[in-house]
Amino acid sequence: MKKIIFSLIFLLSMFCLFSCNGNNTGTTTRDEALAAPEVKAIFINGDSVHYIDIGKGDPVVFVHGAVGDYRTWGAQMNEFAKNHRVISYSRRFAYPNNQVINDSADLTVISHSKDLSEFLKNLNLGPAHLVGHSI
Repeated sequence: MKKIIFSLIFLLSMFCLFSCNGNNTGTTTRDEALAAPEVKAIFINGDSVHYIDIGKGDPVVFVHGAVGDYRTWGAQMNEFAKNHRVISYSRRFAYPNNQVINDSADLTVISHSKDLSEFLKNLNLGPAHLVGHSI
């Protein structure tokens, strides 16, 4: 009995796997969707900050929490990029930025706010939607 059930589950999963077709009805090609976006860097407030920038339209800027980096938003970016310019940056002291925390006074809400403000100005974004989280 177990062999029959296992065989049915296996056949059902194979049917599901092979019944999926490769049609792409989106606006990007498969190669574009699989390609990793280019990581860029910008010099702000005395240091470089890394970010990715994809899509076109009204800007949406993703801000990660304390233990993340620009990659935190990877699962959401392609969907938003269908209709928006999507930017995700690594805050100061986050990967792949090379800053080292010498003084915890450098790691404040105020310093991160100043970085975000300069980041938006340097990219000449104008009004932008901000999406963020914290843990």
